[in-house]
Amino acid sequence: MDLILLITFLLLVTLIINFKVILIPLLEFLNKINYSLIKYLQTNDEVELGSIIYDSRGRFLEFLITNKQLLPHRVALRSIHKKLMSNKEFLAFGSKKVIMLFSKLDNGSTITFHPNVFITNNTSFEVYYKSIEKYIQVTYDNTTLYGNIDQISEFKMLVWNLDIFKNKNIKLTLNHPNKTSKRRFHTSSLNRNLKISGRIE
Repeated sequence: MDLILLITFLLLVTLIINFKVILIPLLEFLNKINYSLIKYLQTNDEVELGSIIYDSRGRFLEFLITNKQLLPHRVALRSIHKKLMSNKEFLAFGSKKVIMLFSKLDNGSTITFHPNVFITNNTSFEVYYKSIEKYIQVTYDNTTLYGNIDQISEFKMLVWNLDIFKNKNIKLTLNHPNKTSKRRFHTSSLNRNLKISGRIE
């Protein structure tokens, strides 16, 4: 009887040891998959900021933005807003700003995704999106002409610092914090020689 108990005990010990040998690598493997999945999900809803360009003549910053994941436009805009609001160069470029966003179409041409809009360093995404939502809906209503609004792979954003006195008369197309804005921005300004001031990874 003692021998049977001893054999049973040894078998149990062997099973436990073998189970640990199998279980630990399995848990480690599953943990790696879980970590990779979390990392993928965290980065999959993000756009990427490329080079930051400063135009001294036009007095604006230009942000080049890629949307490799082809995120739906609202998700992409939220990601752009999030990136900008944590970007040191953007935040340092005045507390009050005018921004203008362009989108690059499949045929290589560039159109205005939304015209000049006023924001501050504290403007929430909801406030920003509400001010441009109607324009976007009207502009992209003709999908034959402008393409799929949720398939835009590249954006370009121009940013003017309203804290600079020379920029005080830039015209605001969509929302007006005051009534003194007069100056129009022409897309011909995009053809100027630009000076790269920094790059974000």
